[in-house]
Amino acid sequence: MKITVKRRKADYKEIVLNEPTVEDMIKAEKMSDGDRGFEFAVCLLSIIAEFDGQKLPPEEIKKLPASVFLEISRGFMELGLTGLGEQLSTSQNPQAGD
Repeated sequence: MKITVKRRKADYKEIVLNEPTVEDMIKAEKMSDGDRGFEFAVCLLSIIAEFDGQKLPPEEIKKLPASVFLEISRGFMELGLTGLGEQLSTSQNPQAGD
């Protein structure tokens, strides 16, 4: 059996993560109905991230390839959001929890 993996590309040249304020994090938590995982991360990105200088709504961020989202989760760690970045990185690792 042949398995072919097709990678999706994000058509962005630059994604900028601005350090969130406490207010940004509270807003993201409200937008995500208290979820502290992927939904929260997506909502926070819609507030703090710029994709080629543009803000994206959560619905568009959810369409990003998983590999791009994983790379962004590393950016969360650089911003001091280590717990969130580690949680997202682990969630995307197919061997996590084995």
